[in-house]
Amino acid sequence: MSPVSRPALAIIRMVTRLSATWLIVVILQLLQRKLNMLAVNFGFTFLVVLTLTLSVVKNSPTKNPLVRNEGKTTYKIRLTKAICVDLPYEIAWNVTCRLKLYRDQPSRMLFRVEVDQVDHIFLTFAMYYKYHLTYQPLLMETTFDVCSYLEKFKNRGYASVAPSLDQTAMFILSILEKNNPTAIRTGCPYKGVVAFEDFRIDESMAPQFLPAGEYRLDMRYFNEKNQTVMHSQVFGSVRAIGIVDLSMG
Repeated sequence: MSPVSRPALAIIRMVTRLSATWLIVVILQLLQRKLNMLAVNFGFTFLVVLTLTLSVVKNSPTKNPLVRNEGKTTYKIRLTKAICVDLPYEIAWNVTCRLKLYRDQPSRMLFRVEVDQVDHIFLTFAMYYKYHLTYQPLLMETTFDVCSYLEKFKNRGYASVAPSLDQTAMFILSILEKNNPTAIRTGCPYKGVVAFEDFRIDESMAPQFLPAGEYRLDMRYFNEKNQTVMHSQVFGSVRAIGIVDLSMG
């Protein structure tokens, strides 16, 4: 048998590589179709994204550990709507949840409620992602004792709060602290009018990476008797910077 020439060997290697590449592409396409049929694609993708997104924030003695990042993100956040739900409330009145639109500035929100006195406040926070025309719950959901964290913060500052916070609670408190530092530093109980006049959510308060798409944030404040103080829903979108599609749809 005559030896194979170098050009022939080169052609054989090229065909082999192309065949292997084609086979990998076919396998990935079949796997993608199977995942879509089983409705697993969203959950699997989000688990990967969530692992990267909710990474542990390193504390620094000279830096506020509640700050998620320094604005260096791959996306832009745009708020579209804010509403109060499950009205009326038994222990609160004059409740307002609405979006304030500006022509040349990011949208801001107004949250206002009036109460006799609330000695202890809890918060349930949940995030939803719009997938196939419906909002699907994500894993970023938690209920925690707001007053307990505020008491630690008021007495001992950031250093005492951060180690005891899970990542979702830290995300929430970073938003509240930037929007109303006085309310955070004062702590419980609350009485009379409690308001966030120019409530905003921007990239500096969020993780460094978020998938592009439509989101809904649910925040329900309630007392120790499970009576609602305020239940709000905030709608918004995340848009990737550049041409890469970072959505999970």
